[in-house]
Amino acid sequence: MKAAPQRPLHDLDFKNALAGPLIVILSFFALSIWTWQKGGDFFTDFGNQLYFAWRLSTGEKMYSELTWIMGPLSHHLNALVFKVWGVAVQHLLVANLAIIILVATILYALILKVSDRLTACVTTVATLGIFCFGHLLEEGVFNFLTPYSHEATHGTVLCLLLIWFLDSWQRSKRAAFGFGAGLCLGLTLLTKVELAAAALSLGVAFLICARPLKIPLKDRFLCFLGVMLPLLLTWSFFLNEQTPAQALNSTLGAFSFVSSGEGSLAYDFFQRKIMGLDDLRGNAWLFVEMCLLCLALTAAVTVLDQKVSAQKFGKWLSITIATSIFALLFLKSSLFPWLSAPRFLLLLCPAVFLFAAVKLRRLNVDSPARPTLVLALLWAVFSIILLARLGIAPVFYHYGFFMALPAFVMAAVLYLHFIPVYLQGRYGGGFTFRCCALAFILAALFVHLRYSEHFYAQRTYAVGEGRDRLFLQAAEVSEQARLDIATFERMKERSRSGETLAVIPSGALLNYYLRSINPSGISILVPNVMRIQGEALIVSRFQRSRPSRILITEMDPRETGFGTLGKDPHFMLQLWSWIRENYALKAEVPNSTGSPYASIFEPQTTPAQFDQKR
Repeated sequence: MKAAPQRPLHDLDFKNALAGPLIVILSFFALSIWTWQKGGDFFTDFGNQLYFAWRLSTGEKMYSELTWIMGPLSHHLNALVFKVWGVAVQHLLVANLAIIILVATILYALILKVSDRLTACVTTVATLGIFCFGHLLEEGVFNFLTPYSHEATHGTVLCLLLIWFLDSWQRSKRAAFGFGAGLCLGLTLLTKVELAAAALSLGVAFLICARPLKIPLKDRFLCFLGVMLPLLLTWSFFLNEQTPAQALNSTLGAFSFVSSGEGSLAYDFFQRKIMGLDDLRGNAWLFVEMCLLCLALTAAVTVLDQKVSAQKFGKWLSITIATSIFALLFLKSSLFPWLSAPRFLLLLCPAVFLFAAVKLRRLNVDSPARPTLVLALLWAVFSIILLARLGIAPVFYHYGFFMALPAFVMAAVLYLHFIPVYLQGRYGGGFTFRCCALAFILAALFVHLRYSEHFYAQRTYAVGEGRDRLFLQAAEVSEQARLDIATFERMKERSRSGETLAVIPSGALLNYYLRSINPSGISILVPNVMRIQGEALIVSRFQRSRPSRILITEMDPRETGFGTLGKDPHFMLQLWSWIRENYALKAEVPNSTGSPYASIFEPQTTPAQFDQKR
């Protein structure tokens, strides 16, 4: 006998169409105010974003004068922001807020196409809190507000737009949507290789899905024209001062590390660590554990849903259970392995892809369910390609702030909408499952916000003034923060107008705030850059430019597999020899043990004995 039907799922939905967007807007403003001007670090990558935008806005040329290993689009967009509004951190932050608004708008619109208002609202707000504004590591560069790479955030938005255009194209058959999809794909090729690969995969997947639709050849050509247009315009832009071959290489800068062999996992210590390949057995076992745990929880909640659906007061019992789950997970967050749980997505996303692919093969071309299945398949492809970059250890922090975002959205929509709808059709249930899924997602949001608050609260050291102000970690927070601030203060004391500065391995934020040009054009000197550029070319750049001052800071070998320049015999020996011959050690910032954390070198006018302490 069938159980008495529970309250319908739409009882747990917004009756007013404006309620969801209003909550998203209020959440966006609250998160923006909370995080405003808090992000970045002296010796991490956000400084490169500011420095490149500043220098390009003054007329310097990318790739020829400024060395970079990704596509040209993002830095030129940021330079345009500085050119139009003026050089200031706040102007770039406002532009990044606009990117976040685009992310939220596209997500909400896409999710609303296949589900309901509650699902769209909760998933979008959770994405804002965990990924767009999250601060889950000490480094404040793994979010959409102060990203380590604008190619990551711009490329993510372009991929989301690409999916929206493809979905609109399949539903309306209008050629304009095809052109828009092609344009987004072409622009994504100018950002970051992972996102370029995702965009190309989306295009191929859509072409396969669209074969039964018999899209006219002229519409396909218009789409191809959209792909080629940004590439041709970019090539023409670089052609003004470069040979055709050089201009092509600059246009396809996003693929430079692939062509150079930098992507070799056998060679790249850092990438193996990020992908969990440094401990293959341990991470594989943790993946199995997370899959078993999440599947067991899903099964348990499904059984609970079936039991509660037969109760007279099932609605209120469901809400009580869900509220209890949320309170327990929030107050005792250690009960659930939040940081390891994303590994379950490695199983979930391929499962959704296979389900959608099999269903599509069985459907008629005119089936009303086809557009939803195509969208699900495209989203699964997007999720799988980006998750693949995280290997067997996907997380929501570090690179996961954009690479795990699509997979999280898929999981949220699946658990908030599709599984409850299936359970409702199966035995009249789904309401309890939906309530419990809502409790888990909200708990995840608030737990991650609490993680972020821990780090945002540490950002009280103000660098810069007015619209150029940025709050970094205070000296009291850690020894690392104290050393970074001490180094900045020492450099500020020694800095003179018109002097140039090169920071090794990285520290372009110092160049930006001291308004000191790095004449070598190499703002980040880590092993992958060394392999792409070649040590001889790097040394020649320093020889030609001869910076007024060179700052060398500690590099943790656990990060890259290499130590600090001057200490590690396997890292840039030619450059170190040249510095020893031409520069003298003028000042140091010691760490707690008395060893130099940062060393300041200036040109020596006469031969002198080089300090051998390093």
